[in-house]
Amino acid sequence: MNLTSRLVATLNHLRNRATTEDLVPAPPVSPAQKNGTGSTPSPIRWLGADVIISEQPVHGNVSNHCNAIVVTQHARALAWLYTFLRYESGNALNYLNESEFYTETSRAVNDLLRRNPNASQSEVLIAALDGALEIVQEWLERGMHHEKSGAGAFS
Repeated sequence: MNLTSRLVATLNHLRNRATTEDLVPAPPVSPAQKNGTGSTPSPIRWLGADVIISEQPVHGNVSNHCNAIVVTQHARALAWLYTFLRYESGNALNYLNESEFYTETSRAVNDLLRRNPNASQSEVLIAALDGALEIVQEWLERGMHHEKSGAGAFS
């Protein structure tokens, strides 16, 4: 199975699971949180591949250099999914294509949130997985070998 097929299989598997169960593990509790001594945590849950995922609107310089910003109460779950996909993709996601992948995935989530600002965690994750599947299918249709455009340099 090539890397692209593996990524598609992973996305489909997660999408099927997201409709019937909670994919996201409970967040760890830090010692500072247990003792009540920790500072207020940042609302930003993901910052990478030209994308920000946050629980609250993001302002300042950090937001000026991103292709997509997703603000949702389900930011932790979405960040977990993005991190999971990064590691599960093998080398299918790399510096040539990860910005396009996560940007398009984030746009799918933002489209959902515009239509339904109170979307459930499951709906947010399914929108992300559908967006991810759509961009990977597009890469497959383009032949996957567009190193110059950064659209997918793997096979």
